[in-house]
Parts: sequence; structure tokens; C-alpha cells
Amino acid sequence: MNESEAKKILGIAIERGDGLYTNLDGAIAWNTDDEKIIMEGEFTPEYLEAVAWWIKNKKRPTESIG
Repeated sequence: MNESEAKKILGIAIERGDGLYTNLDGAIAWNTDDEKIIMEGEFTPEYLEAVAWWIKNKKRPTESIG
């Protein structure tokens, strides 16, 4: 999986700022600051793989304290 493939699969679920949100075929809510994603519905393995790639690669790094 790469960014181009993930974009093709996720389509309109990708929001400005690289977050994910849709409620068309199933509910998804995630923004790049969150550790967890909210999902409800039926998803194909390919869609789940694209979501996993997206949140692993688009998550904003946490700032170190100290």
C-alpha cells in the first residue's frame, strides 16, 4: 500500500488536513491528532488496509516534553 493507492480507495473520506471522515457507506472519524479512529459499518479488507496505512503515515508526530 502506498499513498496513491490509499487515496484511490479512501476517496472522499479524506478531509483537508489529511483527516478521515465519512458516513456514506460506514461511519469513519479520525483526525491527525488522535490516537484512535472511530469506525462503524462494513468495510472490505482493502479499505481497512488503506485506513491503517493512512493513519500510520499521516498521524502528526507528538511533541516531546522536556
